[in-house]
Amino acid sequence: MDAQLYICSAAEVDPAGRVHALGVGTDVLPEEHGPITVVARIVLDEEDAVRPHRTRLRLLDRHGSPVLTQGGPSPDGPGILPPTPQPIELPGEVPPVVPSADALPPWGWVSAPLVYMIGPGTLPGPGLFHWEFAVDGEVLDSAPIFVLSAAQMQQMQGQQ
Repeated sequence: MDAQLYICSAAEVDPAGRVHALGVGTDVLPEEHGPITVVARIVLDEEDAVRPHRTRLRLLDRHGSPVLTQGGPSPDGPGILPPTPQPIELPGEVPPVVPSADALPPWGWVSAPLVYMIGPGTLPGPGLFHWEFAVDGEVLDSAPIFVLSAAQMQQMQGQQ
């Protein structure tokens, strides 16, 4: 099993399983950001394609520690944030992609895309972070993001 992770502005999966994405390579973000999307593409061989899998996408700091939510009440209403800080972690599932290994295409593997829509919101920062993607507890890929403060964003935009 293998996986690739992509950070982009927006993405969706069509009925044929193809991912259509905009802004692939979005890896520098302001602390206050609009919606972002993380796409995971899992490649499954004959053993893996016939059984379900648990997935996890989580945000880690530069030292590999989980980034926590701020916790507490939200201006958007109850239930938006947990009352105590929690890891920023998105669990998921991939059902069996084919009913049996005989149903695989001749090349012997299939891919399963997952799309995680995140935000808008506030990222901790500034600094280096990364999204880590795991399947059945095994980390298969990660993608870095650099979070800039509002002042850093203004300075960067002034240089362009």
